[in-house]
Amino acid sequence: MIIKRDILLDGDYDLMVNAGSVTGDSLNQQVALLLLASPGDIRFAPDQGVGLPEYLLGEDNDALNAMIRLQFKKDNLKVRKITFTNTDQY
Repeated sequence: MIIKRDILLDGDYDLMVNAGSVTGDSLNQQVALLLLASPGDIRFAPDQGVGLPEYLLGEDNDALNAMIRLQFKKDNLKVRKITFTNTDQY
């Protein structure tokens, strides 16, 4: 199991502070930020980010799958399996 330690963010993506910056296991945070960020959102890494919100209403799962694998590989993360689930909830 990979344990990545970094500065943590709260649910609103603000820095967690408790008499200084809070650090801890940041793997899930890293994955969430990669999925949510669109290319161009991260100033010092403008080509990084999947841009998941742009894919949500589309049906091109192959392009999304390829983008996730590419971006995770760039960030040294391994992808074992990607599963898309359609809940049909409106």
